[in-house]
Amino acid sequence: MKSILQHIKTEKRNLAVLIDPDKFNLENVSQFIDKVNKSIATHIFVGGSLVLDKATEVLITAIKTTH
Repeated sequence: MKSILQHIKTEKRNLAVLIDPDKFNLENVSQFIDKVNKSIATHIFVGGSLVLDKATEVLITAIKTTH
């Protein structure tokens, strides 16, 4: 997995998908990651303006454990 900096240095275009952990349904993680992997997206960002207690950590863990 390349870092953002490594992608920038290749001078290729990058596209990040932003997921708001307060609005994302964890039951859809696997389907969502499959769609992202089939898309032109190069990165996934997780964050939001409010972010409820531990919602970010829970979502990131779910994403990391999805294959």
